[in-house]
Amino acid sequence: MSSISRAYQDELLKALADPFEAIAYLNAALDDGSNELFLLALQNVIKAQYLRKSDEVKGLDLENLQLANLGSILNRLGFRFASEVKQSISIPA
Repeated sequence: MSSISRAYQDELLKALADPFEAIAYLNAALDDGSNELFLLALQNVIKAQYLRKSDEVKGLDLENLQLANLGSILNRLGFRFASEVKQSISIPA
């Protein structure tokens, strides 16, 4: 990894240590619609949160994250999964 990439990664992890930044980052990855991108973002958040909450995230296998255990992972990070309506929908009367 180049020094520029390493510096970016270090700054990213510092920013993602803030739970509000981490949630915004995960939401942006979800909006992209790519499972792979979301799992990469989740790996970054776990790495950043590990620095803050090592006991809660200890033992998470970063290389084998799966969407099937998303609820458990987010719970260990102190986050919760939530959904919202993307666009206005009309409900028939």
